[in-house]
This record gives sequence, C-alpha cells and structure tokens, in this order.
Amino acid sequence: MADFSHYGGVSSDWERVIASIPPEQLAGAIPVAMTLDESFLLKIQEKTNRERASRARSALKDLETVAVNDYTCATIDNGNVPIRVYRPALDQKNRALPVYIWFHGGGFLFGSLDGEDAHCTQIVLDHAVIVVNICYRHTPQWKWPTQHHDAMKAVDWVFENMPMLGGEATKVIVAGRSAGALVAASTVLGDLTAVSLVAWHQRFCGQILDIPWLCHSAAFPYELIAQGKDSYSENLTAPILPKGLLHRFETLIAPNPLDSTFSILLAGEKEVTGLPSTHFHVAGRDMLRDQGILYQQKLQQCGVSTTINIYPGVPHGFMYFTNLEASQQWARDHREAVRRLLNE
Repeated sequence: MADFSHYGGVSSDWERVIASIPPEQLAGAIPVAMTLDESFLLKIQEKTNRERASRARSALKDLETVAVNDYTCATIDNGNVPIRVYRPALDQKNRALPVYIWFHGGGFLFGSLDGEDAHCTQIVLDHAVIVVNICYRHTPQWKWPTQHHDAMKAVDWVFENMPMLGGEATKVIVAGRSAGALVAASTVLGDLTAVSLVAWHQRFCGQILDIPWLCHSAAFPYELIAQGKDSYSENLTAPILPKGLLHRFETLIAPNPLDSTFSILLAGEKEVTGLPSTHFHVAGRDMLRDQGILYQQKLQQCGVSTTINIYPGVPHGFMYFTNLEASQQWARDHREAVRRLLNE
C-alpha cells in the first residue's frame, strides 16, 4: 500500500510566510458550521469573487498588456457560458498560435473571468499563446454534471471557432486548478471517448492538473493507502482547504460519488489509455494530495506520458502566496510544463 505522508508536515518556508498573515485568511472562505442557505452562499460568492478580481487587477499592474475579447457559448440547456480570450497584443493573426484552455478553481462555488485575468495574461506573456478562460456555471444554483457539460460545449466552441481565434488546432493544452482541474480532467477524458468530427488526439496535446480534485471523498479508494497515512486523515485541519470546507463543497456540487465524470480517479485502464501527456502539480499538505499522485501513477501505468511536481509541506492553494519559495518554484515548473507539452 502507498504512503505519501512524507510529503506532508509543515515546511519552514510556509511557517515563515504565515507568521505575518492573519489567521482568518487561512481558514477558508466559508465557515465550517455554515448554513447552506442560498442567499447566504450567494453573498459569500459575490464577496469572494470581488476579492479575487481585485487581487488579479493588482497583479496586472506589473504585467504588459495583452489583447482581450469576451464571448459567450450556448450550453446544452440554452444557457450561456462566458469565455474570455487573451492573445499577444502585437500579434496580427498572421500565424496560428498554440492554445491554452483554462478552468479556474474555487470549489465550484467561486470563480469569475475577472479573477483569472492575471494568470491568463501571464501565460500569454510567457508563451506567446492564445489563452481561453472558460467560466463554467457554479453552485449553489448549478449542480454536477452542469459544469462538465458546460466545459465540453465550450471546448467544442473553441475548436469550431479556431480560425476566428487564430489558434493552431493541433497545439491545444487544457489546464485547471483544484475544482477546475477536475473539470479539465473530466473534459479530456470525455473527449477521448466522445464521437466527434475531430479525432481526440488532434484536439489536445496535453493537460495540466494543478492541485487537482479528482475524486469524491466518499468514493476515495482508501484501500490503496497505508492505514492512517492517507492525506484526508493527515490534513483534516490544514489551512485553506480543511475537511469541513471540502465537505461543504461536495454537498453543494452534489454529484453521485461514483459518477465517472466526477470521480476521475476511479476511471479504468481502458478509459484512460490514450490520454494526452499530463502534468501534475501536487501540494504535500493538501487533503487532495493522494488523489493527484494516485491518478498520475495510474496514467503512467497505462502508458500515458506523465510528469509531476510535488511541493512538500505546503497546503492547497499555496501558489497564491507569492512570497513562498514553493510558489516561485511552482511558477517555474508551470512554465516548463507548458513549454514541454507544446513541443512534444
């Protein structure tokens, strides 16, 4: 049985940084003993999205300008998904550029286009690519599999509009963070088996799963982990994503724990064989740690090209604390992962 607990604990890097951070900023955005009243949740959602957008605006002040255009994509239930496209400001669309599709994190409750502007802009500046920021719908109004269907429709929209966007259809990466990594993984896995005019291997040259949420806690295969060494038990009270907050997110998204579009970790060998090259970023002090490592091992055993970066002793969402050495290493690792996937 596997034991990844040596990646846990608390790093001296993290202790150094949190010494100057108010405890309430580390506790998670939702009180563990909260009500699930929709009006209450929507107020928290609005406040959190506003704060995330403000941080993105602050980060943008230090970045060069890129060209930005907003679009919408029709959903299977006649709704709309907002899409924001970023590209190099001086590019005149005289050559097709690689495409990086991004799905934000936020437990399926939080997230907006504005909150991802800094990350998406940085990717454009680092790699001279087109970035497509897809804002799937959120809880509490929208339960799973709405988010999966939104993503699949939006990805189809990207390929249908590739000439207009100026993208290179054979150089497309799908990436996501936390809940967004689940959406990304679900989209890539669904695309592998979907009947499409464009063969799956032509649609994605790689995927990046950043601190991924890949399995419902009620369906997690604890039998694969040494007793008492699983990341759930080890990180019950970890900062940013403690057990209570994860369970609130699961209650709100309300999937069948065994739904293969949600609990991606449970996918069988035949389902994952043929997936594109996959890169993982995993936090060592994260309840989701074991999910990411186990999925990476499964893909590797099934012949999928994989790479992984593990950051010991730091919690979920550590990359938002930019003065962390681990956060700076994450940024270097992410740049290298994008370069590698686009050039394989």
